[in-house]
This record gives sequence, structure tokens and C-alpha cells, in this order.
Amino acid sequence: MQFDVDIPVDATTAEALAALSDKGFLAFATDRAGATLTQATVTTTAEGDVTLSVRRTAPTSLIPPQARAIVGNAVEIRQVEAWSKPQEGPLGPRYGTVAADVVGAPAQVTGTVSLQPTDHGSQLTYTVQVRCALPLVGPMVERAVGEGIRSALAGLGTALHEWMARSEHS
Repeated sequence: MQFDVDIPVDATTAEALAALSDKGFLAFATDRAGATLTQATVTTTAEGDVTLSVRRTAPTSLIPPQARAIVGNAVEIRQVEAWSKPQEGPLGPRYGTVAADVVGAPAQVTGTVSLQPTDHGSQLTYTVQVRCALPLVGPMVERAVGEGIRSALAGLGTALHEWMARSEHS
């Protein structure tokens, strides 16, 4: 199963990535989603490449009901995003990859992520692919995990908007 999620951001690509890679924002967005941030590591190279490694725990009430029986009372989510240095100058587009693992769930989540400049700020786009190799129930698991990811990314967009608006007045 593959899908795209587009998130408009009222900020430049540099400002958006600075927020997305801020440990304070990662904690804010995780808390806002009803989950717990257990680890956040941000690594930035001199050239501007950024790697985020995040671990969260979430109650199963945050995932679709059909997937709850598979994962138990809580889930641990491990996510890594690797962003390239800015293209076409410091305010140019940024590209990256994303991978997430829901510990205990039989699915793989991979994809790409980009930040593109727009007339009104930037556009954050996730292209996500969910795969489950289990016979018979694989498509159901893919849909359930996909629904959870879409919901989480929508929440990320809302949290990012709130964070950016709050940062403007700080």
C-alpha cells in the first residue's frame, strides 16, 4: 500500500526543517498525539544533512482497532528520517528518506519525504509505502498501519502549524 500526505507549512524550507528537527518540537508533537517520546537524536553534518532518530511509545488506543490484537497494550515506534543538505541554496528544496518500525507489528514502513518551497512557505510531502508479508491478513494490516500513519502525519501537520505560530510570537 502506498500513499502521499501533503502538509502545507507557513515557513521556508529551512525554518520548517529546523522545527521538524528540534527536540522540543519532537516532544511537543509526540505529547500532542497522546504518545510518549522515549528517545530523540538529531545529527547534522557541516554540509547540512540532517538525520532524526526517534522512539516513541503509544497506547494502542491510538492505532486502528483491527491492529490492536496484534500489537498488545502499547506500541513502540522507531522512526528514522534522513534529510539531504539543501538543494539550490539554503532556502531550496530538501529531500530525504523515512523508515518506521512498529515493534511487534508485522509491517515495514518506508518512504520518501520532501520540503519544497511554495509561494506561501513550503510543502512537506511524505510518500509512504506499507508492506506486510503475512498471508491472508497482510492487506488488512497494511490498511490499519496506513490509517495510523495518515492520522499521525495529519497530527504532525497540525502540531507543526501550532509550533511555528507559537515560535513567531516567542
